[in-house]
Amino acid sequence: MEGDFRDSEGDFRDSEGYSIVGGRCSLCNEPDFLPSKCCFCQALFCQLHADPQEHDCQKVPDKLGMQATVCSSCQETVRWESPASTEDEALERHRQQCKGSPAAKDLCPAPRCHTELGLLNVVTCGVCLQRVCTTHRFEDSHPCG
Repeated sequence: MEGDFRDSEGDFRDSEGYSIVGGRCSLCNEPDFLPSKCCFCQALFCQLHADPQEHDCQKVPDKLGMQATVCSSCQETVRWESPASTEDEALERHRQQCKGSPAAKDLCPAPRCHTELGLLNVVTCGVCLQRVCTTHRFEDSHPCG
């Protein structure tokens, strides 16, 4: 972009001083309409270099905190404290107690309803205290008793 420059605040401006949407990647200098700002070094990066590891960020703290991944066997979330351990070490500890298959899903107890009960579609009946889907939340629509 010929004639582009940064003002004293670091914003891109054209030769007449008007603000230009977007910015340039601090690593490859490619223009980007929606650049990402690194939360550690505060520099702008394109999508390819936005991750701190991709631009070798020097301001990443030694201790990043809690990390998580999903076990490929049982689909449970495996957490570990970084840098106290690695993902491989956490998965190895998890495999010692891993059930090997995903846990059974809670289903709505209403007849012929196979709705999986999750965080957003479950109601506890005030009469029988069963967990049911939102479709069968009324006492006359599920086996209440």
